[in-house]
Amino acid sequence: MGNRSIGVKGVQDVDIRIEILVVEDSATQAEQLKHILEERGYRVTVAADGSAALASLSKRKPEMVISDIVMPEMNGYQLCRRMKSDEQFRSIPVMLLTSLSEPEDIIQGLEYGADHFVTKPYDKDHLLSRIQYILANRNLQNIESTRMGVEIIFAGRKHFITSDRLQILNLLLSAYETAVQKNRELTRLQDELKRFNEELENKVRGRTAALTTEIAERRRTGQRRDLQYAVTRVLAESTTFDEACQKILKAICEDLQWDLGIIWKVDTRTKVLRCAETYQRSKIESGEFETACRTLTFQSDVGFLGRVWAACQPAWIANVTLDPDFVGTPFLAGGKPNSVLAFPIAVQGKVLCIMEFFSREIPQPDDDLLEMFRSIGAQIGQFIERKDLEEQFRQAQKMEVVGTLAGGIAHDFNNLITAITGYSDLVLGQLKENEPFRRDIEEIKKAGERAATLTRQLLAFSRKQVMEVKELSLNDVVASTHNMLRRIIGENIDLVSRTDPSLGVVRADPGQLEQVLMNLAVNARDAMAKGGKLTVETRNVELDAGYAREHSGVQPGFFVMLAVSDTGHGIDPATLSHIFEPFFTTKERGKGTGLGLATVYGIVKQSGGHIEVYSEIRRGTTFKIYLPRLAQPAGNVAARIRREEVSVRGGSETILLVDDDEPIRTLVRRVLESNGYKVIEADNSEQAFLIAKGCTDPVHLLLTDMVMSGMDGRKLAERLRAIRPDVKVLYMSGYTDEAVVHRGMLEVGTAFIHKPFGGSTLVQKVQEVLGQEMPIPRAQLADSQTGSKVLVVDDDPAIVDMLKKFLMEKDYEVITAYNGFDALEKVSQHHPKVVLLDIYMPGKSGLAVLKEIRDCDKDIGVIMVTGVSDEAVGRQALSSGAFDYIIKPFDLNYLEEVLWWKLQTME
Repeated sequence: MGNRSIGVKGVQDVDIRIEILVVEDSATQAEQLKHILEERGYRVTVAADGSAALASLSKRKPEMVISDIVMPEMNGYQLCRRMKSDEQFRSIPVMLLTSLSEPEDIIQGLEYGADHFVTKPYDKDHLLSRIQYILANRNLQNIESTRMGVEIIFAGRKHFITSDRLQILNLLLSAYETAVQKNRELTRLQDELKRFNEELENKVRGRTAALTTEIAERRRTGQRRDLQYAVTRVLAESTTFDEACQKILKAICEDLQWDLGIIWKVDTRTKVLRCAETYQRSKIESGEFETACRTLTFQSDVGFLGRVWAACQPAWIANVTLDPDFVGTPFLAGGKPNSVLAFPIAVQGKVLCIMEFFSREIPQPDDDLLEMFRSIGAQIGQFIERKDLEEQFRQAQKMEVVGTLAGGIAHDFNNLITAITGYSDLVLGQLKENEPFRRDIEEIKKAGERAATLTRQLLAFSRKQVMEVKELSLNDVVASTHNMLRRIIGENIDLVSRTDPSLGVVRADPGQLEQVLMNLAVNARDAMAKGGKLTVETRNVELDAGYAREHSGVQPGFFVMLAVSDTGHGIDPATLSHIFEPFFTTKERGKGTGLGLATVYGIVKQSGGHIEVYSEIRRGTTFKIYLPRLAQPAGNVAARIRREEVSVRGGSETILLVDDDEPIRTLVRRVLESNGYKVIEADNSEQAFLIAKGCTDPVHLLLTDMVMSGMDGRKLAERLRAIRPDVKVLYMSGYTDEAVVHRGMLEVGTAFIHKPFGGSTLVQKVQEVLGQEMPIPRAQLADSQTGSKVLVVDDDPAIVDMLKKFLMEKDYEVITAYNGFDALEKVSQHHPKVVLLDIYMPGKSGLAVLKEIRDCDKDIGVIMVTGVSDEAVGRQALSSGAFDYIIKPFDLNYLEEVLWWKLQTME
């Protein structure tokens, strides 16, 4: 043993020959301890109990014994006593491992001769350091020393201890170290407990704050939800935005505790924001500030409100006193509101107004709140847009109903006025210049002419007047009416014309457009009693989908604009909603009929256009008329109707006169007979047909009213031409009909005179019709033409079958097709003379089929059929080479008439 050295500094000093006996009944704990010792470099032998340990000692003497105390059969104390009482094993140090913590353990260990104690669970490093210490001092234990014996009483028990000084010291040191270790562990546990308490307090504090925040957030969410419900309720109960304004301001201020709310509206004329409404929730001294707001205006992108306007987004300033750009800062001192939030209300991206709110508090900026106001702004904008569209729709419906009524009244009046003016002409023709009653008759005629003007205006409003449509430039209309407008408005009003040299072409009646300009000029003159400026302007414009959504009945596209602006007193909003209604006038009694603007409205609508009015009190009025622009350039299109005087001469031809109105019939007969014509009268179509059938003399002209009970004038003409192919026809009516005036325009080959008419006008028209070359009557068409091939193309089988049956009864050879591809194949196979072609079909449209037909055979006549009443579609069909287009549903006899005319022109 003398050559074995043990240090206390570490593993490098351990002699690998040192052996330690481990006595442990727990295999797991024994294996764990063995691993710790072997890892440090010791050789380890394991015994399961005290008896096994003594047996091992007798075979191989270790340098140290480490033993558990509590073991079966022989415990650690007993093992220690047996070893210390045996001279052979007395010098081997014994370390006891115990999970006991009572002081008696140490006393009992001294009594049994133990060298050291380590308490379970032990610290690995502490255990190894004690082992090294004990081994390093084991030689001292072999020195003969004074043995001590002492009897002590500890915890009520007597103990007799016989040990040397070193053993006692070791036990005391081990006890002290254990106490120190326990104290450190206790300190560590106390520190951990303190840290745990602090963490727990922080968690509790954080959770409390989170709960407080959550409760506040839930309260805010509830408030905002209630606010959105309140705004929705206000909008549902309001008919206009102005009615809802004050209620919305109150709801936002009350629910979110904002002190002051203001609505700023966009002034469309000056392009600035003006204060419109305010609401004060609490008693704050904001009177000076509110008064200042009434005088302030804001331009786009200038100041806080200007930035909100330009960005069209909500914005927040937590403290306006720190924002140098905030205009209201001087009014916010002394406890006044110092936080501001604003959000825009827009329709189709166009800002209409801004809502602004102030608070004396300085809340933190809240993205969710800004998002909510963005949503509320959009909701209010949709409300405004919906109400505008509803009002436009109601106005359009009202105008349509009034127009229908006005058209019916005008039709009935035309017959009466025709009699008045006609009989006046007859009497005047028989009176000399110095006759006493001549002036009275002339006044009667003038009154009739004025009444005729009123009925024409009513027909214009109801869109039932005859229009002689031409392709023209509005610049020519403006130029041709300039001098006339100059005389109408007077010398105290400046007339300015601003026309676009590149202006597009429109399709309209130039005479009616002249009337539009005159009516607008008269209204402008009356609005500028003290003088001013009247501006007439033309320009090419494009109306986009956004504009179309805001204006009921408008389709997006390219238009020509005619604008008439004055600097007069303007029109208030209440009057604006009625200005196009017939008989509505703000003029004094006797100074206006209330039909001027109604006539303008009707002419524009019948021309396929749209009219808008912009006006402000004391700032003037602008009427903007938009007419569809054609594709071709204007060129040198003549605008005015050439009103050439035609000499009226009599005749000797026989005229069959048919009208169910006796006064009209009598008047017309007298006018014609006075001019040399022979007149045969009939008061209905059946009687007229029988008269013509039994008449042996030729009948040169059928002069018939269009609308009569029983057989109408058109059917009478058809039956009469069947027996008298050479008869010519002149229709007369107080309003138009689809067979006579197709889509508001005179059809080729149809002679027409509009009631009321004067005697000279009637004679002139009769002379004109009788002088025309007679079209080839249908009965005289060549056999090859009456049996002509007609191709019917429609994707609706019911329509195809109906047309086939009707045309076959009229002796046409009918071929059918149900789609565009089949139609082209049938054209190639059968070479029809005429194709009745539906425009809208799946696969290949009628317009595409028309183009291919025109490319391969320009001699085939094509008549387009459509269920969409859209003049733009019709113009496209005509420009692509169609002979005509017919709108479903249509009269079959009218269809045959169009087909007949086409075949006639092809012969």
